[in-house]
Amino acid sequence: MSKTPTRFLLFLNKRNLIAIYHRNKKYWNSKFFVENPFFLIGIFTFSLIPFFFACLLIKNRFADLSAKKMYFEQIKQQGKALIKSHKNRDQFFERYQKVAPNYLNHVIENTIFLQQEINLLNAIHAQPAFRSHPMIKRRLLYLTKGANRLFFVEQDHKDSDLIKEVYYRQKKPVEIGKEDLKNLLSMIEGVEIDPSRLHVPRPQLIMRRFDLKRTTDLMSESYLLEMDLIKREPI
Repeated sequence: MSKTPTRFLLFLNKRNLIAIYHRNKKYWNSKFFVENPFFLIGIFTFSLIPFFFACLLIKNRFADLSAKKMYFEQIKQQGKALIKSHKNRDQFFERYQKVAPNYLNHVIENTIFLQQEINLLNAIHAQPAFRSHPMIKRRLLYLTKGANRLFFVEQDHKDSDLIKEVYYRQKKPVEIGKEDLKNLLSMIEGVEIDPSRLHVPRPQLIMRRFDLKRTTDLMSESYLLEMDLIKREPI
């Protein structure tokens, strides 16, 4: 069997390739690609890839910048809070460095309430016709002999290196009037409403609980008071 020379086969293949190219030339021209919508969509999509990467990079940069800005803002706020706490601490020690050690017992718990009603009952009781009246005697005893006095019991205490906190609970309700309420709040909160009253340096007193119920008595309008306190003072 005769064999065709290799160089001749290559020549035939070359001629075949050229013929195929010329026969399909119309499919390979630039006009075909321009008019092909899938080709245009592919080119457009491919051209957007760098844009998407750029947007992603910018977004990450802005996210990092926002996080750093938030972090520095937190540092700023913490610094302000620290300065304020030091200022408040210095004011606290300056104000409460010298206080009456038994202010709660000697001032708050010794307060007499409903003094106007006591004066009126004493005037009525001085009359011979009402001297032995049981209701008047019972009411006077209740208002003047300690039954209607504040009394606190210690519940708990917390001590730090600089400050001592003591938690107090009122043992039983007391009956007070409007003026009594104002005077009592001024003694607890340190607001002076009567310049003639002897000033006693007090510790910091904070109300944890304050319950006030209105009760209308036959002789005057009064309230039942219950409250819990925190006493804070420097060690």
